[in-house]
Amino acid sequence: MAFQDREIERLYRENEPARLLPYIRPGLVIVILVVGLFGLLDSLIFPEIQVTAWQIRLYLALSILAVLGLTYTSLVAQYLQISLFVLMLLFGFSNLALMMALPSAEPYFVGLILIMVYGYFAGLRFIYALGASTIVVLGYVIASFVQAELPEAFFVQLPLLLAAFLISGFAGYTAERQRRMFFAQTQVIEEERELHEKMALHDPLTELPNRNLLRERMAQSLARAKRQEDQFAVMFIDLDNFKTVNDNYGHHIGDQVLIAIAKRLKAHMRIEDTVARLGGDEFVLLSENVSVEQDVRITAARILEEVSQPIVLNLRALDVVSINITASLGISLCPRDGETLEQLVERADGAMYQVKHNGKGSFGFFEGQP
Repeated sequence: MAFQDREIERLYRENEPARLLPYIRPGLVIVILVVGLFGLLDSLIFPEIQVTAWQIRLYLALSILAVLGLTYTSLVAQYLQISLFVLMLLFGFSNLALMMALPSAEPYFVGLILIMVYGYFAGLRFIYALGASTIVVLGYVIASFVQAELPEAFFVQLPLLLAAFLISGFAGYTAERQRRMFFAQTQVIEEERELHEKMALHDPLTELPNRNLLRERMAQSLARAKRQEDQFAVMFIDLDNFKTVNDNYGHHIGDQVLIAIAKRLKAHMRIEDTVARLGGDEFVLLSENVSVEQDVRITAARILEEVSQPIVLNLRALDVVSINITASLGISLCPRDGETLEQLVERADGAMYQVKHNGKGSFGFFEGQP
């Protein structure tokens, strides 16, 4: 049983240990106690095999402890299923060994059924539990035939064992199918949630942060600047004569130009900085940890140079156009020019309009009184 979508199957298996361990660990501890209890019952009910029974119970307890220890290591994701599979086989064959050592082994036959049923609900994937229970049933049949004579209870026990095999297998298959359906539904819900969150915080065209996310990043920057007594820069970018691109080539090409500009801005900013689109052809850059104005000037000049590089687009088949566009950039500094998103963006916007008034295609700092 597996998802047809390989990515969902990979995620399911990656998340499997985290889902199962809170149940497997206490379950293993309880099983150790049960093994000890059955060891006491062995001594009371079947004293003739007391030594053999205790040896088998000891090996089982040590095997359980080994699996329990594995759950606290980094290897658990890789070896959890195979370890539980081997553990189930050990339980099954230890019961078979005790059944062969006794002339009357009905109590151990009941234990064999319980082990087979428990395997489907002990954290094993269906395919592993099915494989282990199949081996146990075959082991029971082979063990019965290798004895000197076939046990009288064989023809009563075998139908019961096969019935338990079929019922537990069907129940295990149904349970895992439901777990997988729930996981798939959870993944769909999570993807939808992430999509809605992205739509709420990102510009749908360029996938850059929008004003809402910019406000969140600004709040973080303000807190950091106050804590570290540092400053950061807000750069307001407006493309020059962008309307002519839409008029000459259409809004589809205009959108492609905006996407290309957004990619260039994002590619030439540091990982700690933020590039946002406010709307239209307006972008805001949040540049962190600015020690001196000269650093801002270098960044602004680099951005304008990158934006001014020709943008080559395909209008139609074999029809290529090269669009040249420039930008004007205004800069405000926090805390010098303001301490809120509105103030800093407004003053960077004002500095940008002053640049446009002076000839476009350059940058300037806010020079008014905050």
